[in-house]
Amino acid sequence: MSSAGLARTLKSLCITGDLSKAVRLLCQSPLCPGARTYALLLQECVNRRDARLGKRIHARMVGTGFRCGEYITTKLLIFYAKIGDLGCAQKLFDGMPQRSVVAWNAMISGCARGGPGAQERAVELFGAMRAEGLAPDQFTFASVLCACARLAALERGRRVHAVAVKSDVGGNVFANSALVDMYLKCSSPEDARRAFAAAPERNVTMWTAVISGHGQQGRAAEALALFDRMAADGAEEAHVDNLGKKLPEQRTVLLHCFSS
Repeated sequence: MSSAGLARTLKSLCITGDLSKAVRLLCQSPLCPGARTYALLLQECVNRRDARLGKRIHARMVGTGFRCGEYITTKLLIFYAKIGDLGCAQKLFDGMPQRSVVAWNAMISGCARGGPGAQERAVELFGAMRAEGLAPDQFTFASVLCACARLAALERGRRVHAVAVKSDVGGNVFANSALVDMYLKCSSPEDARRAFAAAPERNVTMWTAVISGHGQQGRAAEALALFDRMAADGAEEAHVDNLGKKLPEQRTVLLHCFSS
């Protein structure tokens, strides 16, 4: 079997869902399948949150002397950040001579999902990214706002908000959902309502954030009023807290939760 043949076989196994067999074949073969196939295998490990197989793939690269360019290093960084191995992710990040926005986002996102120390690191990385002249995108803002929310760091969240307003992603629904959630988790419902009202587009995630946030703060009447506004806006297939119910049933459940 040639390297191209190995690559085709590994891709086929990934498509059919047999990642374990693909990694086993990779490790048994003396051939190198190439960067694209390594990237595909790593992405499958990310999708499945399979730490064991992802680490075997990385070990295979190291063992065969495969030279990782920026593309594969970024894929490895994303993998380690997604499985919560921030130590390995940081080593890869520190060793990159050039870091794309994708690499910064992977590191910031991974830290934002970690403990308080890692969340502080996410906020620091956001500042370092800007200091290097890179423009944060909607994913950057969503991750760093998540870190601010978990830290209950209202003032830092406001500063991130100010940067977002000045950027081209200030109206992005993904970033705005994180912004509303941050203000609510930092016990600033007025700021959350202003951010929600200013959003040019609202999806179910944003509605869920503002409804559940008000409910968690004991503002049941406001939460239910927002729910009714969501229904009036035509969100017929909306799901709150993944209940999987139609709107009338969801409202009944919410009313029971907020009144108990």
